[in-house]
Order: sequence, then C-alpha cells, then structure tokens
Amino acid sequence: MCIGTPPREIYGRRKFYQTKSADKKTRRVWAILCLAVKKFLRIDGAQWAGAFAFNAFFSLFPLMVLLVTISSYFVDQDRAGKEVVAYIERYVPISGEIQHHIF
Repeated sequence: MCIGTPPREIYGRRKFYQTKSADKKTRRVWAILCLAVKKFLRIDGAQWAGAFAFNAFFSLFPLMVLLVTISSYFVDQDRAGKEVVAYIERYVPISGEIQHHIF
C-alpha cells in the first residue's frame, strides 16, 4: 500500500457510489455557473446593472417627494418630511446638511 492512499475498506461499493453522486452535483453546479456567466456576458450584464443602479438612485428623490406629499394629507408636513427622510435614511444615508436643504 502506498503512503498517500487510504485503506482498502473505504473503496467499498457504497463509498464509490457516493463520490460519483458528489461529482455529478459538482459538475452540475459548475455548468449552471458557466451558463450564468455566459448569459451575463452575452447580454452585457455590467451595463444593465449600472443602468439599473443609476435609475434606482435617481428615482429616490421623486419617490421621497411623493411620499411626503401623500403623508402630509394625514399628518403635519414637517413631521411627514422628517418621517420619510428617517425611513429612507435607513437605506440610503443622507447627511444633515442635505436634509436641512430638503426641508
């Protein structure tokens, strides 16, 4: 027996079948990842991701104005503005100076 080989009992029928199953799963995962990368490159995914981030970022201000306008019907406008800014600030940090200019 060589130094690097495991004992013969490990190479039983059951263990060999389990390693075959693991190899199939590994190949399948790699195939899925390969297809995902190919499709990402084919549709120019980086460009689409950048466009989505750009549009999402610049749609926050109109969304904030809309939320303040709608909520000002139910509560005071100052309180509504502060609540909306506090809610959005949890997801996108806004400095105090910018917050002062908004309201």
